[in-house]
Amino acid sequence: MLHVREFDAWITVDGEQLPQYSPEVNHQRNEATCWIPSQAGKKFAVHWRDNLAGRKVDMAGFLSVDGVNCGSTRLEPARNRPAEVKKDYITTSLTTRRFLVFSDLVLTDDDDPMDDTTIDIKDIGQIILDIHEVQVVRRSSPWPGLDAKAKERISSQARVHEKVKKAGAHCVGFTEDIKLDKARLYDRHKRLDKTPCATFIFKYNPMDVLMANGIAPSPKAQIAENGAVNADVDMKPGNEASLDEIKAMEAHLEALKARKEIKELEARLFAAKARAKKPSGSVKTEKNSDAGSFAKGEIIDLT
Repeated sequence: MLHVREFDAWITVDGEQLPQYSPEVNHQRNEATCWIPSQAGKKFAVHWRDNLAGRKVDMAGFLSVDGVNCGSTRLEPARNRPAEVKKDYITTSLTTRRFLVFSDLVLTDDDDPMDDTTIDIKDIGQIILDIHEVQVVRRSSPWPGLDAKAKERISSQARVHEKVKKAGAHCVGFTEDIKLDKARLYDRHKRLDKTPCATFIFKYNPMDVLMANGIAPSPKAQIAENGAVNADVDMKPGNEASLDEIKAMEAHLEALKARKEIKELEARLFAAKARAKKPSGSVKTEKNSDAGSFAKGEIIDLT
């Protein structure tokens, strides 16, 4: 999982955490980035966790997919830390929502400038989570509705002009409306900070594209590097493998997962030691007292 300051974030499919490739952390901007593999037709969920005990303010994670605002999830100070929440849908009405799903990217050769189903290429391929300090200003408010971009994206399948097609072949889509048991109410809140406490950017592409671009290692490359499994195992689709081969590969996969978790923990420990060496009082946290830069009483989807 990605880690910035006191926060962790990751994405799951079918309840399993997706592997993260080429992770990078910009400590100056409190921003972490990585690549994840996408598979068309698979629903996914974005998780985040606050590990700081004794926090005094509410924290909210604002989610956008391919440039579409999907609302937010909030953690109250009263909840014990570490505390975890997830977001896997976009609200479409007081009584309906749609789940997030990786989808095939549709290409078009239509040059009609009035075609509002064609989306900006720069928006595609990124799932962004911004975590902010917030203050609730009104509870149990009516649902504010979708913004214009979200309305366009859920009303028709997103298309990209074939002239600007990226190497990837996926985008984020939405399922059909799912009916809720009862109408949901929401909380109005405003952000207390001008910039996020932490930002997590998950770039996605099909696994074969990640491997072709050298972002993710091929199965044979992993086997050759670690030497735990016979490197001559044929990984072609449809090739039959013996039970012993399957068990060996499963054991090797668990070893790789453990090794990655150790490296992540070592990196976090190193960062914690570096912060602990700083003189007390050398770090100053500034809160934004100028709330005018944000819309007072901003309405956010908090469920």
